[in-house]
Amino acid sequence: MVLTGLILTAVVSVVLFVRYGDDYRSFEKEADEIVENSRAEDFRMDEITYLYGADGTQIAELSSGNGKSSYLKYKEIPKHAVNAFIAIEDRSYWRNIGIDMKGIIRVALDFVMSRGDNMAGASTITQQLSRTVYLTRDRSIIRKIKEMMVSIRLTRKYSKQEIMEFYINTACFSNGIYGLEAAAKAFFGKSAAQLSLSQIAYLCAIPNRPEYFNPYKHPKRAVERRDKILKDMYDEGYVSKSAYMEACQEKIKISRQVSEFNNYETTYAIYCAVEYLMKLHGFEFRYHFKDEADYKAYQESYESAYNLEKTNLYAKGYTITTSLRSDAQAALQQALDNNLAFATQTNPETNVYELQGR
Repeated sequence: MVLTGLILTAVVSVVLFVRYGDDYRSFEKEADEIVENSRAEDFRMDEITYLYGADGTQIAELSSGNGKSSYLKYKEIPKHAVNAFIAIEDRSYWRNIGIDMKGIIRVALDFVMSRGDNMAGASTITQQLSRTVYLTRDRSIIRKIKEMMVSIRLTRKYSKQEIMEFYINTACFSNGIYGLEAAAKAFFGKSAAQLSLSQIAYLCAIPNRPEYFNPYKHPKRAVERRDKILKDMYDEGYVSKSAYMEACQEKIKISRQVSEFNNYETTYAIYCAVEYLMKLHGFEFRYHFKDEADYKAYQESYESAYNLEKTNLYAKGYTITTSLRSDAQAALQQALDNNLAFATQTNPETNVYELQGR
């Protein structure tokens, strides 16, 4: 199987080399350098981002909530979590060379049939890891080539257990949460080791599309994908029929979301920083639309990109300097409070004042 994979990889490499020539050599060099310089620390998504005002004072700290204690070594990861990701994302994981044999054939055929215009799909767990940590998120052919190259090299450098460890600790579980342990604590108020099979499958549903399966916003969507994951685990022989059926019947109860910031300067700075990252990573902002359907499609795309970059903002250890002045903001807030002191009626659901000012 490995020999077949190497042969297929060689064939595709020749095709790509003919298509990209000298650029292909630069792609290989870049992949070599990325993996050669890679360290286990690259896969810890626990850096704190700091926001500073115009005078240099710290406005806020942004953290994914992981911390060092939330990083799970491979032996600490629940076996059901490993099997769930393999069953739903990459069934050839233990055998492949970082890219899937069948998938690479599909990708190559699609590439040839489209005359070099399309190269998408067939992302293994290792490819997803490569994309998350080392590459941009644009959907280009070049990005896909680099993703495959880096994945093959990561598989040569690290063991399968290490790559799975890295993957589970860098997976995004929406809401600025990276890693299974942090997700378990955030959504269920317990450690990953204490999760039931059903809860594990539920969490493993989220990284596929973090915002779409966001438990705080769309709790039922992840339940549907949980059931698919459980079925795949049963089909692959990872769980018994009775365990599968019992897990599907278990009710999922999510812990209440804790609000993050209530001050204007912090939320505004976060908004601006996130949109900057969106632009930096290729998102095209639009202000004119053909019709309502076009606008709705754009809004969904915007929301997805915004939440992805916000998640990264909380975990990548950025230092953000703003032009905001906390003293001026406080004075303006006090003036507003004084002038709206007569308005005491609040919304019973949110406990926020009905009359607001900006």
